[in-house]
Amino acid sequence: MRCPGYIFVSLITTGILTGCGTFEPVDRKVSRILNQAAAREQGISSASLTDARARLEEFGASTNEVVLNAETVLQLAVKYGHELQSKRDTLYSSALSLRSARRAAGLQVSGALNYIMGVSGEAEDENSGSADLSVSRLLFTGGDASVTAASSMRESPAGTNGTEATAYSSSIRLKLNQPLLKGAGYTVSHEELVQAERSLVYALRSFAQERQDYAIDLMQQYYSLLSQQTRLRNIGLNVDQSVYLRKRSEALFKVRKAAAIDVLRSQQQELSSKNNLSVAETEYEIAVKRFLITLGLPVDIRVALEGSIPEVRDIRLNEERSVDLALASRLDLLTQRDRFEDAARALWIAKNGLLPALSVYGEAAYRSAETEEFSDQELEEEISAGLSLELPLDRRDERDAMKRAQIALAAAARELRRKEDSVQIEVVENFARLEALRKTVGIEEKNVDIAQKRVQNAVLKFRAGELSNRDVVEAENELLDARNAFIEAKISYEMQRLRLLRNVGLLDVNADGRIMELAADANKEPNTDEAEKE
Repeated sequence: MRCPGYIFVSLITTGILTGCGTFEPVDRKVSRILNQAAAREQGISSASLTDARARLEEFGASTNEVVLNAETVLQLAVKYGHELQSKRDTLYSSALSLRSARRAAGLQVSGALNYIMGVSGEAEDENSGSADLSVSRLLFTGGDASVTAASSMRESPAGTNGTEATAYSSSIRLKLNQPLLKGAGYTVSHEELVQAERSLVYALRSFAQERQDYAIDLMQQYYSLLSQQTRLRNIGLNVDQSVYLRKRSEALFKVRKAAAIDVLRSQQQELSSKNNLSVAETEYEIAVKRFLITLGLPVDIRVALEGSIPEVRDIRLNEERSVDLALASRLDLLTQRDRFEDAARALWIAKNGLLPALSVYGEAAYRSAETEEFSDQELEEEISAGLSLELPLDRRDERDAMKRAQIALAAAARELRRKEDSVQIEVVENFARLEALRKTVGIEEKNVDIAQKRVQNAVLKFRAGELSNRDVVEAENELLDARNAFIEAKISYEMQRLRLLRNVGLLDVNADGRIMELAADANKEPNTDEAEKE
């Protein structure tokens, strides 16, 4: 068989072109991988996938003031928040790991070029060169196939006249190896790829839930700032009232209608309220700067805090329905179920490792003798086939591996049961706490009304000389406490409501960070009306 040189050249060209294919931008490939994985997942929205592919932006240095409200807080965090970007990077790395696993299971191309200049002292030099190209592929059956082409050239002195002789030789080898017992089948041979595919899905689910938790934490901090801002206003009102009481007490003392103790008490109350205001202002400024760090913004920028504490909203689900939804669609529970399947698959692979290594192989090789011209090479065919059997004399490591896999499967089963129980308890607890907080909000609202009436009554009686300023001071302090408690109760209720939606699987965050409350019916679109109220 004559060896056409263009066959070998074509193989080298193919390898070069295959390598050049890797110059496609990595981001585009990762984006394609994420799109494909998310398309197969019911709980991953396209908006969340857009968020997953986002990158941090640089905050404009020319911006001197930022307005923080329920919408801009989440938008700014999506653009500049370092914590969220770390979660994106983790997901990106999972996609890169899947790329590596796919390459390992795909077509493998390798080549080498060598040229050696021989130096042999007084003897004439002998130079040689070689080119090798190998293409291999892991088969779905667990076997592997490879094609290897090689060509070599050797230059050596031909005699005393100083001429040189050149000799060429080439070979092409096709080899197939197929295991029949140990290592046979797709599950065993492609385990790395299968696990990488599933790990990316786990990373997508984890990112979706972490983004939800991140948004809830941001809203918690935002509402806390609003609470501190409201508390500042309330303390300011308390200071104004304390100044009025002090002036009123001093005026009454001058006309001998108030005791000296009343004047001292009013002066002490004024100083105490002013000190409380100073402390609250400092704590508020520090809290704002810490929140700016969370958003990824400069701490020296001016902040205009807007918005109000959300009112109490109902959950249009009962406890039983919520538990069913959580067991069916909670992303972390779905992942735990899949991990149980991973453990079962690992045990099956470990059992396969106990089998003897029986395989068949076949090889077709074409080799040429050395010729003076490259085109004159004639390949001679050599075909071989055989059967290989490894005697399983020592299987202690394999038995240990199977035992570890059995232990891991039992642990995964326990963890799955624990997770299912935990999900149910979380939802039940959310409902119980939500109902308790609803009652607390109602009680605190009534408490504020009563405290306001008490203050009004105390002030009127103080002006009429029927009460001392002690009663007014106590009434004012209790009104301040009641207002603060009412605000905290409403914030706690809203946070508990969002956590319930998250635990049930009815919460999502779109690409610009807006919280979306999903409908209980999977066929319905997200409840955008509820989301707009945020």
